[in-house]
Amino acid sequence: MFCSRFFRLGCTLFLGWVATAAVFAQDMRVLNEARFLIAEKQYDQALAKFESILKTHPSHLEAKIGKMEALGSMKKSKDVAAVAGTAKAATSAEDLTLSGYNKFWSKDFNGALSDFQKAVQADDKAYMAHYLSGYLNWRLIKYDAAVSSLEKTVQLKPDLAEAYFILGEIYKTKGDGKKVIQNWNEYLKRIPHSGSRFDYVNTTLKKLGGQ
Repeated sequence: MFCSRFFRLGCTLFLGWVATAAVFAQDMRVLNEARFLIAEKQYDQALAKFESILKTHPSHLEAKIGKMEALGSMKKSKDVAAVAGTAKAATSAEDLTLSGYNKFWSKDFNGALSDFQKAVQADDKAYMAHYLSGYLNWRLIKYDAAVSSLEKTVQLKPDLAEAYFILGEIYKTKGDGKKVIQNWNEYLKRIPHSGSRFDYVNTTLKKLGGQ
C-alpha cells in the first residue's frame, strides 16, 4: 500500500512538472514571436502577446521587459516607466534589470549598464540582465563586451532567440562567417519563417553557405 501511494505521489509530481514545463515552453514561443513582431515594427501585436503572458503571470520579468520594449518603440515613455515601477527602490536583480531598462529608454545608457552590472552581481543567473547588457553594448558598438554578455545569456537561456540574432550581427560585422551561420541557424529554429527579418537572415545564410 505504501508503495502504491508513493507511486501515485511520484506520478502526480511528474505530471505537474510536465505541465509546468509545457507552460514555460509555450510562454517562450510567445515571447520569441512577440520580439519578432517588434523587429517587424508590428508593435501593437507584440504588445498584445506580452500582455497575454502578464495576464496569467503578472510578475513574468521577460514579458515585462518585452512590454517595455513594445511601449518604448511606440514612444510611450511614461508607460515604460510605469511597467518598470520607478517609485520602488531597485535592490533585487529583477528590480535592477527593470530599472536599467527604464534608464535605457530615457537614454541614460551609463546608468542602464550600471544597473545591469549590479543585477548580475546580485544574481549571476539573471539572464535578462546579461541579455540587455549585451544588447546595449551592441548598440554602443562595444562588441567584445556584448559578445561576453550574450554568450552568457544563451548559456543560461538557450531559447532566447534575439540573443542569437545579435550575436550573428556582431560576428557578421567582424567577418566571422562560421559564427554567423552557427548563431543564425539557432535563431531560425526559434522564429516564424516569414517577414523581412527572416528574409534578411535566410538570404545572408545562403550567401555564406549555411543553408
